[in-house]
Amino acid sequence: MAGRDAWERSEGASQGDTPDRAASRPVPPSGSTVLLGEHDDLGAPAVPETTANPVARWAARAVLVVSLLAAVQLVLQAVTLVVVRQVAPVGPSPSLRLPATHLPQILEATKNGGGYTVYLDELPLSVRLVGAAPGVAKAVVLVVAALLVARLLRGLGGSRPFGAATPRLLGQVGLALSAGGLLVGLLDHLAVRRAIAGVSDATGVISLDGFQVATPSWPWLMIVTGVVVLALRATFREGSRLQDEVDSVV
Repeated sequence: MAGRDAWERSEGASQGDTPDRAASRPVPPSGSTVLLGEHDDLGAPAVPETTANPVARWAARAVLVVSLLAAVQLVLQAVTLVVVRQVAPVGPSPSLRLPATHLPQILEATKNGGGYTVYLDELPLSVRLVGAAPGVAKAVVLVVAALLVARLLRGLGGSRPFGAATPRLLGQVGLALSAGGLLVGLLDHLAVRRAIAGVSDATGVISLDGFQVATPSWPWLMIVTGVVVLALRATFREGSRLQDEVDSVV
């Protein structure tokens, strides 16, 4: 019997427990509830927290991949407008000159009797830079919003979907989409005005016989989506408050 007691004491000591410490450790009463993430006096978690939902993880990855691909395409289009060459050529002759209608703000541009096309390399560099700015801004907004949405999906699939981080992330996503959409629309409006003023200064253009610009493009879907997400933030903020009340009661 004495040998068994000595063996048990040695086992407790090897696991970081002394007999006095093990005896003084509080034991939860029968029927009590232990909160997730609660630690005992030794710093060990009493109940392991649940991991993120696999569906939420895969959804977050899908959002990141799709958004990054769309952003890369927008950036390539913007670089094409600036360097006046197809960065990712599709046809067999990437060295062909691109027409001025490759600029999103210009629908038609002919010169000197209507039988000659105004090419992109004939436009001033400032026109091409301003024309490419909306696409670059939209790519940045997509990447930022995708990163925030991925974090939001992981949080919703975790153990505390109504935690304090959820309404904060919703607010950031809504602000990125709504403010970013307004910025993209404003840049496109400036690009249309610059195209009207700059095409007449194009080298080699004696007279413009056919010239038509597009109306400024405002990404209303992006802006409205941001406003809706901001409205959902109030709902999740109330859910976060109720979650805190439940945690304090339990």
